[in-house]
Amino acid sequence: MSLSVYGINHQTATLSIRERLAFTPSNTPDALRALLQLEEVNEAVILSTCHRTELYTDSHDCQPLSAWLSETCQTQSEYIDPYAYFYRDQEAVKHLMRVSSGLDSLILGESQIISQMKRAFELAYQLGSIGMQLHHLFPKVFATAKKVRTDTAVGRHANSLALMATKRASQIFANIGDCQALLIGAGDTISLSAKHLAHFGVKKWLFANRTPARAQKLANQYSGTSIPLQSIADYLVNTDIVISATHSPLPIIGKGMLETAVKQRRHQPLLLIDLSVPRNIEPEAGQLRDIYLYNVDDLKQIASQQQQQAVEQAHQIVNLHSAAYRHQLKALDAKEMVRHYRSKMFELRDQATQHAIKQLERGETPAHVIQLLAHRLSNQIMHQPCVRMKQAAANSEDKLLLAAKWLLDIEESVV
Repeated sequence: MSLSVYGINHQTATLSIRERLAFTPSNTPDALRALLQLEEVNEAVILSTCHRTELYTDSHDCQPLSAWLSETCQTQSEYIDPYAYFYRDQEAVKHLMRVSSGLDSLILGESQIISQMKRAFELAYQLGSIGMQLHHLFPKVFATAKKVRTDTAVGRHANSLALMATKRASQIFANIGDCQALLIGAGDTISLSAKHLAHFGVKKWLFANRTPARAQKLANQYSGTSIPLQSIADYLVNTDIVISATHSPLPIIGKGMLETAVKQRRHQPLLLIDLSVPRNIEPEAGQLRDIYLYNVDDLKQIASQQQQQAVEQAHQIVNLHSAAYRHQLKALDAKEMVRHYRSKMFELRDQATQHAIKQLERGETPAHVIQLLAHRLSNQIMHQPCVRMKQAAANSEDKLLLAAKWLLDIEESVV
């Protein structure tokens, strides 16, 4: 097995660092193609979310990956290396299984990560960056995540950023049903946010997105209004809840825009939840009076704690599945080894057979040909093992000699 994970996440790097290393859906394909150009990389998947940026490859060395990430994201290595981690082989397998199960998420058990990983895998498959190893591994990773979510309390009580955001809104506004919500973006996070807000009773909706048709689709679903992205400032005065989750590289809502809105609202509270990486709302806006601004890292502090027993059960499942995968790999390796060995022996057999047939055609007696065939095959089969055993004895490699004795079924009394 040759598998590695290189990246950063919410546990090792601040939001400002993660912003520098984030990939968007539009630039991920080109990044993946460029990653495959590295001599050390033959297969790869890139996972980039608001919580993490991770490279799954078959590279043995983290240095080429670090250099590539630094160059691609135009970020000096000094802003990456102190926060990055590198897992290989079995530890990499365990990490992938923990991530897919929501055990490594900012909010324990959050449900979006599995679909994000599946999309990352599907993109890599479409671009031809999935080799035999990742093709065999990812279905096992997804099966482990399903087991964790169905068999433990982590799965039954899983939260998402969208759910945590809407819970925070219900805590700030006593009559959330009277609030108007502005949702910026149209991806899974915004769709989930709308679903949860509707569950809490929100009835007045505004939707804005770079692609107006997608905003209109959500507006139709919730009987809301689609507004132009550039007109957001005009609607903030009558908005109580703003949730933003886009891939915009620059802020959409600035401090100045909010200062004007606060004055017009006459100090009524305005809740802004920025679920984007990079951030969509200028962090300085949080300094304003009557503004309640939360980003993805802030939500970690208000996330409910899951039961420790459920976490332990989930880790046990991960450990069992990763061990089972390791045994499967060993079985596959052994199967391949046996195939090569049998092929080699069959080649010797065919060569000896052809030699014997030629001898018979020359008129040599069958008994003589059979004796030569047996002698030839015996010598060819025994030659290499005998040479290796003599080398092992000369080098005092006792374990290798014991293994040879067991593989070749040599009686104890013979040695």
